[in-house]
Amino acid sequence: MTKTKEMRVILSILLISAGFGVSAQTATGWDSWKSVDGVEIAQKEAECDLRMGYDQDWKLFRFENTNSYTVILIWDIEMHHNGECVTCNDPNGEYHRTLELQPGEVLEGECKIAVDDRLHAFIQFNDPNYTGASAQLTHFDLKNLQVVPMNNN
Repeated sequence: MTKTKEMRVILSILLISAGFGVSAQTATGWDSWKSVDGVEIAQKEAECDLRMGYDQDWKLFRFENTNSYTVILIWDIEMHHNGECVTCNDPNGEYHRTLELQPGEVLEGECKIAVDDRLHAFIQFNDPNYTGASAQLTHFDLKNLQVVPMNNN
């Protein structure tokens, strides 16, 4: 085989491999997680290059109101890092959340710093430059989750 043909074969293999890598990333969809009183909650994990600070892995959330009326979701975040609950017994209400959803509205988390922090949770740092203590999300839940119907008059 000539060097030119050999290079073409190598480039072809690389391009095909890269194509499979892209399709594998985009094929990762939302996993249904909870369904409560007409609100569907899904989740997925994402590697987030935040362009600011260290790269992180996040758990992203998708909330969909399938009701014909507005609802307010109320919950408390329960996160365990390395097996230890870091949000339990929160005296300041820092991890208490509310979210209003219009009929048919869908809100999805994404990998952006300025995005609503109700739509994601930190899993771990994935940046090779990060040298701090390792903290990995080992358990997550939306405790005391309530769906409150709103009067749309």
